[in-house]
Amino acid sequence: MKSLTLIFVLFGMSVFGQTSTRDGLWNNAANWDSFFAPGYSIASNIAIASIITSNNDIEVIWGGSITVGNNDGAVDSLIINGTLVSTVGTTINIESDGVLLINGNVYNRWYGTINVDGKFLVDGDFSNFFGSSDVNVSESGQVGVSGDFNNNGDVSNTGDINVGGNYNDNGSTTGTGTIDAGDSNPLPVEFGNLTHEVNSQKIVLKWYTYSERDNDYFAIEISKDLTEWSEIGRVEGNGTTAVMSDYQFEFSQQGEFYIRLRQFDFNGVNEVLDIIHIKNNVDEFRLYPNPVKAHSIDVLFSNLEGKDYRIFNQRGAELTRHDSFEKGIYFVHINNKMHKLIVR
Repeated sequence: MKSLTLIFVLFGMSVFGQTSTRDGLWNNAANWDSFFAPGYSIASNIAIASIITSNNDIEVIWGGSITVGNNDGAVDSLIINGTLVSTVGTTINIESDGVLLINGNVYNRWYGTINVDGKFLVDGDFSNFFGSSDVNVSESGQVGVSGDFNNNGDVSNTGDINVGGNYNDNGSTTGTGTIDAGDSNPLPVEFGNLTHEVNSQKIVLKWYTYSERDNDYFAIEISKDLTEWSEIGRVEGNGTTAVMSDYQFEFSQQGEFYIRLRQFDFNGVNEVLDIIHIKNNVDEFRLYPNPVKAHSIDVLFSNLEGKDYRIFNQRGAELTRHDSFEKGIYFVHINNKMHKLIVR
């Protein structure tokens, strides 16, 4: 009875929390708001609001939690080069802008819960054990496992689960999502943020990947109108890798334009990773509010009253204020200029 009482006390107590504040290593105290680094055995609440890398195994225990991402639009990530264990009343949350990459095996057991709204990538085996262990994958959630997914608990899936090995279901799996076992590419190129620095002499593009599979190269394309694109350069990819990779591309261009980053596999399959709007030596015009929440879109249109504007989605279709604006990226053409609008 004393042991049972101890568990209840631990579950009920308030635990200390820490939040990452800048990119870097897990064990660097300067990267945390508390100014000291968490240990590798966690019984507290850890929030990842940047890009943090751990080169050690991490164990979440006794009601502790890790939350990756904060839904602010920028991609936050936790990269663990080792094993992740979550056990005894623990919670791991991966928000819609979060990426959790494990270069090793994952073990979730004894009332451990993993909630996936973003991307959960395991370069190894993922074992969801008995003892009321839950994995919940939302409609926006993506799970990629290079090895086997061994489920002896409960999996609720309305998103996508891609497994390179076998999906061994000895527990319960529910939901309308897809499960693709034997996937030859369960961990594709996982892309981070595309950013840029601008001055009158050059423009520097920077981006990174969390993992790559059969990545041949990146193509950098430019456009004035989002319709006609021309390639201005290429950056060689790293083929197949499970470690984080940084990329950079420099070029000179005056005025206002769009940059599109496209990634190509060795077999020619490609996808657009991001489109950004750049102004160099051009007066800035700002939409307000931007970003805007979907339910507050009328505030944006009120601020545009009396102005000559047009709004397009990413497929180039023109919209009006009476259309439904889902979460995503739109483009507003006003005063002969195109502006990027983010709806959350």
